[in-house]
Amino acid sequence: MTFQLVLQLPSAAPKDNPAFWRVCRVPVLTRLVIGAYRNGAKQVVIVGDPLDAARQLLAGDERLEPINIVWGKVPETDLPRVEASADVVLGHPVWKAIDEASGSVSVPGAPLLVKHGQGHESSAPLWQDPPRGAYVVPIKEKADLREAKRTVFRNITKATSGPVSRHFNSLFSIPLTKILVETPMTPNQMTFANTVTGIIGSLFFVTGNFYAIAIGGVIMQLSSALDRCDGELARSKFMESERGAWMDSVGDNITYIAFMLCLTIGYSQFAAETNPPWAPWVDLLGFGTMGLTFVLIGGMFLYVHKNKLGGTMTAIASDFRANVDKKRAGLLFRLLDKVKVLGERDQFSLVLMVLAVLPAILQSPTSYHVLFFIVVGFVLAANAYFLLGWLKSARARARLAPTLSSSQP
Repeated sequence: MTFQLVLQLPSAAPKDNPAFWRVCRVPVLTRLVIGAYRNGAKQVVIVGDPLDAARQLLAGDERLEPINIVWGKVPETDLPRVEASADVVLGHPVWKAIDEASGSVSVPGAPLLVKHGQGHESSAPLWQDPPRGAYVVPIKEKADLREAKRTVFRNITKATSGPVSRHFNSLFSIPLTKILVETPMTPNQMTFANTVTGIIGSLFFVTGNFYAIAIGGVIMQLSSALDRCDGELARSKFMESERGAWMDSVGDNITYIAFMLCLTIGYSQFAAETNPPWAPWVDLLGFGTMGLTFVLIGGMFLYVHKNKLGGTMTAIASDFRANVDKKRAGLLFRLLDKVKVLGERDQFSLVLMVLAVLPAILQSPTSYHVLFFIVVGFVLAANAYFLLGWLKSARARARLAPTLSSSQP
């Protein structure tokens, strides 16, 4: 479904007008327009005063270029009409619920936000219990801006985030993003900073020194926590883009490659000095794993592009689960999917940090050997999971294709 949104500007000068005030550096009016457009609004009509100031506020914002904005007069349309006062901050699920609702509905907590049905029936509450992330924060005075920002960040974590990201990394990333969101820093700049941090952490593994490895492991975990910040900046500032998702994926994989290369060089030197039984095979094993890392990353980029998954590698595992029949998946695929060997940087980095600090704590070469072989095993498992998932997903799509073609008129 789609709708026409009519936004009524509060009657006040811009400096005293809640529609012009900013939450996370984004004007409330801009947040409403973008949020509605991304969740079903085909036309946004802005009425009331100060109309010229509102037009100037929105002018030049690239995020608004694809949006059909009409000023001053509400045109006739067959679309369902949603009316709202431009002095409220809403979570995306509010718009989605409005778009999916039939008949006349009103949004609890925002009495001036109403969707009109075909008749003149009275509006019903949109929900009894709001969906996750469906927050409503009316903005009447400057103190409400602080509450709106707090509410945005209480709901900033993606539903698909893993437990380490949600419960551990967020303790560092969210307070930092709350500071960064009030600066001109963009999500792409944050992605670059995070990639540089990951490369710096990787370089500590070149030395083969136990204490340097421990520092590298801590920095890699810090980089994993920072990896949340670009997404948090993008969602809080309404700056999400497919290009940004691709940059994030490229940055993550540059970090993986740098880490694998540095670990291989450092461990190879260590094995040559300590001469374990497998020392003659370390270079072959390490650089062979490097080659598999390149194959895995290249294959994942190809899969994402071919299946239009939006530039994010984490979507691959979800795509596998959506397409692969669990009954036909096989034990190995189900096991690898269960332990999430693909696309869970937060869990990988936490395990890596623990393994990296053990050699320094225990002063034991055994723990360094364990670190190296667990990383190699992880890369092999990720390759196996990706290859199995790709083959099984392709077969599932091939079986589904005749059904889809026969259903075409």
